[in-house]
Amino acid sequence: MTDYIYALLCPEGKIRYIGKSINPEERLREHIRTAKSGAQHHCANWIRKLLKADLQPSVRVIEEVTEGDSWQDAEIRQIALHTAKGHKLTNATIGGEGATITCPIIREKSRQASIRAHARPSVKAKDRANSRANWAKPEYRAKHARAMAEACQRPEVKAKKSAASVKKWEDAEYKAALVEKHKLINSDPEYVRARIAKAAVSNALPEVRAKRSASAKAANSRPDVLEKNRLKQEALWKDPEYRRMQSQVRKASRAKRIAEGKIYSPSDETKAKSSEISKKLWQDEGFLAKVKAAEAGRISAIKASWTPEKRAANAEQMEARRSKMQAAFARPEVQEKRAIKMREKWLEENKHLSPKELACKLRRMDAKKVKRAVEKAAILAATTATPYTESS
Repeated sequence: MTDYIYALLCPEGKIRYIGKSINPEERLREHIRTAKSGAQHHCANWIRKLLKADLQPSVRVIEEVTEGDSWQDAEIRQIALHTAKGHKLTNATIGGEGATITCPIIREKSRQASIRAHARPSVKAKDRANSRANWAKPEYRAKHARAMAEACQRPEVKAKKSAASVKKWEDAEYKAALVEKHKLINSDPEYVRARIAKAAVSNALPEVRAKRSASAKAANSRPDVLEKNRLKQEALWKDPEYRRMQSQVRKASRAKRIAEGKIYSPSDETKAKSSEISKKLWQDEGFLAKVKAAEAGRISAIKASWTPEKRAANAEQMEARRSKMQAAFARPEVQEKRAIKMREKWLEENKHLSPKELACKLRRMDAKKVKRAVEKAAILAATTATPYTESS
C-alpha cells in the first residue's frame, strides 16, 4: 500500500499544513469537518478562517512513500524542509506518530484548550466512565502497578517524593488535618480489623520483613534518629498516664498469653506443693552434698577458663560499662529524676511521722552526711600523706 505525504495550501498557493494519508482528497474533507466541529488547534483555526471568507484549502501530494519505506521519516523530512524554506506551517508537531509538540506557544495553547475541554461536564463524565472501565481490567491495573513500581525505584523520583513529603509535613495545618483524618478513619472498628488482617498477611512474607528490617536498621544507625527517638521516649515516660497505660497493656498481654497457654502460670495449690517439695529436698544431706559438689566443679571450671586475656577483656568491658553508667548518671536530668524518686520513696516510708519528727530526722541525716564527709576527707588526706610501700 502506498502512503502519500500531502500538503494543504491556502488559495494563494502557500503551504500551511503537511500530513500523511492513503487518500489525500478524503483527508482534506476530514480536515474541513474537524474545523467545522469546533476543534481547537492551529490547523482547524486556519481552515475555519478560510471557510468564513467562503474559501477552502486545496490538497497536493508532495511525496509518495512506497511499501517498506518509513512514512514517518518522510513526513518529518518534508515538515523540516518546508519550515526551512519559510512556509508558516500550522503543524503542532515535528511529524511522525507519537511526536511531541516543540513550539512553546502551540504547546501552551494546546494545554489551555485541553483544560477547557475537560472542564465541561460531558467530557468529565466520559473521562470518568473510561477511567472506571480501564481500572476494572486486571491487566490494566497490573500494568499501572508495574509502571509505578519502576518509576518509584528511580533515584530522582525517590528524591522528589521525599522532598515533597518533607515540605508537606512542615506545614502545621496539613499535619493537623491529616491527624484528624486518621483519627476519624481509625474510629471505625471494621476498618481497623481489615487493616490489621491485611498487615498480618503482608508481614508474613519474608521479603517484606527483610525489607522493613533493613530500612529500620539503616534509619536507627543515624545519630540524629537515635537522639530524636531517645528524646521522644523520655518525653513519653515522663507522662504518668502513659506509664499507667503501658503497665495495663503489659498486664493484659501477659494475661492473654497465660490464657492461650503460651506462658505457664501455676495455681496457688501447685505453688504450695512445689514449696513443700523444695523444703524437703533441701533438708536431704545427700542432695546438699550433690549440690555442693556440682557448685565446686562449676567454680573450678570457671577458674580454669579464667585466663589472663579473659580477665583483661572483662576488666575493659566492666570499665567501659562503668564509664557509660557514670556518664548517664552525670546528666542533670537523670540526677534530678533520681533525687525526686528517692525523695518520694523516703516520704512514703516516713509518712507516719509528724512534720516536726520529719524535720528532726532530716537534721540528723544531714549531720550524719557531714560526719561521713569529714571522715572520708581525713582518710583521703592520710592516704595521700603516707603512700603505700611493700614494707608497710
